[in-house]
Amino acid sequence: MFLGKALGPFLAVIGLVLLSFAVQAQDAQQSAVGVEAWGQTALEAERVLNNPAATDAELDAVRARIAIDRSQARTIVETGSVEARALRAQLEVLGPAPDDPASEPEPLRKQREELSLALAKADVPVVQAEMAFRRADTLIKELDHRIRGLNNTQLLSGGPSPLLPTAWVAAATEGLEMLKVATWTTGQAFTGPVDQLVQRLFRAILLIAGGTFILVVGYRGMLRRFETTLIDTPHKARRAALIGASYAARFVVPAIGGYLIVGGLFALGIGTMAEDTVGAVLILTPFAVIGAHWLGTVAFAPSAPALRFVTVSDETARAGRRYCDGLGWTLVAGAVVEAAKQAFRFTPEALSVFAAIVVLMGSFFLWNLAKVLLLAKDQAEEVPARDGLLSQSVLNAIARLMQLSVVAAIVASLVGYTQLAQQALFPMILSLGLVVISLMLQAIIVAAIHGFMGIRKSKNTSLSGLVPVIVGIAVFLVSLPLYAMVWGARTTDLSEAWILASEGVDLGGVRLSANALIVLIMVFAIGLFLTRWLQSFLEISVLPKTRMDTGGRNAVVTGVGYLGVTAAALLAVSLAGLNLSNLAIVAGALSVGIGFGLQAVVSNFVSGIILLVERPVKEGDWIEVAGQTGIVRKIAVRSTRIETFDRHDVIVPNSELITGVVKNMMLSSKSGRIIVPVGVGFDSDLDRVRDLLLAAARDHNGVLAQPAPLVMFMGIGEYALNFELRCFVGDVTSGALIRSDLFFDIFRDLRRAGIEIPFPQRDVQVRPKPQPRRATRKPAARDTKQA
Repeated sequence: MFLGKALGPFLAVIGLVLLSFAVQAQDAQQSAVGVEAWGQTALEAERVLNNPAATDAELDAVRARIAIDRSQARTIVETGSVEARALRAQLEVLGPAPDDPASEPEPLRKQREELSLALAKADVPVVQAEMAFRRADTLIKELDHRIRGLNNTQLLSGGPSPLLPTAWVAAATEGLEMLKVATWTTGQAFTGPVDQLVQRLFRAILLIAGGTFILVVGYRGMLRRFETTLIDTPHKARRAALIGASYAARFVVPAIGGYLIVGGLFALGIGTMAEDTVGAVLILTPFAVIGAHWLGTVAFAPSAPALRFVTVSDETARAGRRYCDGLGWTLVAGAVVEAAKQAFRFTPEALSVFAAIVVLMGSFFLWNLAKVLLLAKDQAEEVPARDGLLSQSVLNAIARLMQLSVVAAIVASLVGYTQLAQQALFPMILSLGLVVISLMLQAIIVAAIHGFMGIRKSKNTSLSGLVPVIVGIAVFLVSLPLYAMVWGARTTDLSEAWILASEGVDLGGVRLSANALIVLIMVFAIGLFLTRWLQSFLEISVLPKTRMDTGGRNAVVTGVGYLGVTAAALLAVSLAGLNLSNLAIVAGALSVGIGFGLQAVVSNFVSGIILLVERPVKEGDWIEVAGQTGIVRKIAVRSTRIETFDRHDVIVPNSELITGVVKNMMLSSKSGRIIVPVGVGFDSDLDRVRDLLLAAARDHNGVLAQPAPLVMFMGIGEYALNFELRCFVGDVTSGALIRSDLFFDIFRDLRRAGIEIPFPQRDVQVRPKPQPRRATRKPAARDTKQA
């Protein structure tokens, strides 16, 4: 019935886990396991497969038994025989057998033969288990193929269309008959002795009143209390706990009220007359209705916009929750139809009409809910986003899938494919519930991580944005089995997928399995965490107490990071049991071709390591390389970032710093010399000029006393006597500023002393514009003759 379809995926995963533990316990005992028992189960499976009329129940039953046998056989194959391992160890001591058996001493030869014979006998159970495993595995594949074929046939089986008038006549007639029977069955609950009836009424009234009070008064008061507390709680960890408690209480409290009401109905005797029909519907109704309302409240949060997953307005959020409530009642309607099929014998025409009504009901609410999700795109600018837990592209994709599911369900239902229509509609409704539950878990985990790790959006923008993505991917991967079960996957399909993931696939001699990947990721993550913690500990607590400069500290921290990541990767590969020896040959062959293509990258990488070890250039140095001058800000593995004095970042490959010419103004010392050129007039007092220049240098705090400042007479220029003030400063990076200060002081002192500071003079002569000459005209030859 539909109750099993609705709750089956969630209960099946739990059953699968319990079944795996039971199988493991049975594998450990192996007392009742034998080749004969495996053979009998295999024969039974072959008999069922050869029966064309075998039902799903028979196929599932024999498959479950043979799956247990296969698991036991696989355990024996994997563990092997302890006796066989001991015998192989003894044979290894003897070494390989010689080519000529006669050349081996007689005692050693006899001992080798005895050990080989004993090893062959010890390997018999393993060989038999391997044969049983292969046989069982082949039979399981055949059974799965047969079961899938039956399911597909049932799913694609058509029936009468609900558009036929005869179908509606049959539905009305049989529906009224069912109501008469249900009314008579319900009336039987109020028959009996008066005193017992009064007691049952009293208990029912108490239960129904209590449940109603919880639903109407207690639930609303609880919501207001949680919302007020969440607003007034700035602490991240406590806020995460309150959010989780709020989500849980929003389902638990109304569920208690709903099931109290159901208990009151059972106290009246309703549901006891048809335990498999009315009772099942009564049990499912609070779960479906309250669960749908809870999911709508969690997703849209009409009264708490801060907790809203979908960025819509308050009015749209209330509409979205109403449509979620409608989906809950659709599940109840589907359960009623399934229960009626079990209790009454309806004709196919009537069933097609009932199923079409349920499909149209669910399609209406699902289509409108999709429209609400699409409205989030238009209202995204008006309503603040919810921490990026659900992007708009994902919302649009979900909404389009919902609309596609609605169209498929309606078309399939109208043409008579009832099972196909239900398969298109109800799994989509349950998948939406899984999406909301996943978002809720993601929000709780993200809030907890932010609270316990002290991550703030204002200070850790990239980290605060990355955590929801990682948590969301992890939650989605964990919930994948539930999605598979919702859309029709069987427990056996999940078990086969888990077996395949556990066994892994062979890639180049390396077997990759789910267990190996989990160990690999976890060990590497722990190693990376410890490396980052050690780097932080050295950078904050240890290195500041040493005499190392900033560049040396950064080099030590960077080196520890490289070593830690390398050690974590090697340890993760080792503990995961991955044998990379087979890949070494392939890697060696590829390294030749890759080496030519990545030789520049490798050169820069090696140069970066040399820079960190020899430290010819440190962070904070003022260098000049490849025509660029600036301060070294970051030395990475491949390149070095230099900040010019114009605040431009220049990325220089590390090979340039090793193989090229580098001018480091701060390698051995930060002190350096500056030169201040000064020109004075020809009639100036030279001694007075020298004294003024030396006084300006000695009065400046940035100029070093040793080596002492020096004034040099550089020569007689065209229009001035040229002097140079040469002095040393403690920090060469401030040399330009000190030169500017000295120019200010020298100019002021020379002005006060009346010493002329000449400037170039040029004489400009203005000449009149020369008049152009007039050419004299020579007489023509004929004129001359005439003359």
